[in-house]
Amino acid sequence: TTPASAFRSLTRGMAALANPGDELVIAPGTYAEGDLAPARSGSASRPMRIVGDVDGTRTGAAAGRVVIQPPETKSTGILLLGYRHVRIESVDVVGAIDAGIQIRSSPTGVPSAQI
Repeated sequence: TTPASAFRSLTRGMAALANPGDELVIAPGTYAEGDLAPARSGSASRPMRIVGDVDGTRTGAAAGRVVIQPPETKSTGILLLGYRHVRIESVDVVGAIDAGIQIRSSPTGVPSAQI
């Protein structure tokens, strides 16, 4: 909720998206992380939100792009397997080996929807 209480990695921030309606606001910058996913799905009335704060007003940071650049050990930026009701806004993924944002069924066949 403040720059002083911010997560130190997107991985930790995504893991905190555990309840419908939770939101992760990402300050401008380049993040060398990949295969990111929230802990759970959202709901129709309360989607999970992953939001890039490109103007810096919510994080107190200088305006700029929010970029996820996966390291070579990760194939994609954001990986949603069997997730539902997730919104991704104002986030760029560059340099991924595979798709920047992958939306697929889970390994057990649960389809993704409303992304």
